[in-house]
Amino acid sequence: MGTLSRCGLAACAVVGLAAGTAGAAIVYHDPPDVVLNWSLTPTGFDLNADNRTDLQLLAFPPSNNGRSIVYAPVGGAVRSDPSLGVNLLPYAAAMKPGVLINAGGPWEREAMLGYYPEFGPYTGNWLFGGPHMFALRFQSAEGEHFAWVRVSANSVRIVLHDYAYESDPGVPIAAGAVPGAGGLGAASAMAVWGTPKRRRRIRTLRP
Repeated sequence: MGTLSRCGLAACAVVGLAAGTAGAAIVYHDPPDVVLNWSLTPTGFDLNADNRTDLQLLAFPPSNNGRSIVYAPVGGAVRSDPSLGVNLLPYAAAMKPGVLINAGGPWEREAMLGYYPEFGPYTGNWLFGGPHMFALRFQSAEGEHFAWVRVSANSVRIVLHDYAYESDPGVPIAAGAVPGAGGLGAASAMAVWGTPKRRRRIRTLRP
């Protein structure tokens, strides 16, 4: 069963999702969209149901130098886009379908999807909202996994749409790849874009 662990600085509510789709070692999750509005506290996500926070997302309000930020926990990282330089933080790379996600970097612990200051100008790879995918590395007890995460982001919110990861540590994954569509090839990466989102059950467990 996949989980999204929604954590603040002290308390944590766990959102349980129906099981993801697995095949060819790719595990794909398409939950109901998770909408994160302005906040000063990151929301954490457990992507592979092992009670570890694999990813944190935070949408700062414009009055606080608005930015949409991706945080990776210890041992994890987000692929960055060196062509955009650094503005408070490096910018996350928007991955095109079929691009291989592996150990090749550059990788950062923190990266911005977009920078949305109150008086502009906006910068980043999510300027027009998206959705786009970013590349993620996260740790499990077995080792390091590669993943793609598809989100929309703008000056008021981040929306997490879907994601997939390789269940075998150290194995690359193509951005957008889903099970049963040919593994790592570009054709499989395109499958996620052409398929309507499947809505699944969701339940909330409170600590």
